[in-house]
Amino acid sequence: MIEGRCLALRRGGEWVFPKGHLEAGERPPETAVREVREECGLDVRIIAPLGTTRYEFQAPGEAAHRKWVHWFVAEPTGGHVRLEPPFEESRLLDARAAQTLLTHDSDRELADRAFRTR
Repeated sequence: MIEGRCLALRRGGEWVFPKGHLEAGERPPETAVREVREECGLDVRIIAPLGTTRYEFQAPGEAAHRKWVHWFVAEPTGGHVRLEPPFEESRLLDARAAQTLLTHDSDRELADRAFRTR
């Protein structure tokens, strides 16, 4: 959260939150901090957990992928927004804008929980 707003990233036609994958030896909070730094250029401090979501996806010609994502509310402690490709744009969203702009229902639910946590 930055001044009571959440950071969303645009990739193609989708508005999403930063997320990534666990690397060897990492715990979910460490992954979240690393992925935000890599994808957005911001150093963050975890404030609270938001829960876990599970989803599956399949690219044409590939096997199905199952993914668990651990979500956290965090606040910036340094850095500047600098997007890693394939992200093209970022926006700071208040609670109303998050419900309008975010692409996926699960992200809108996360935003709602994050705003209630703060």
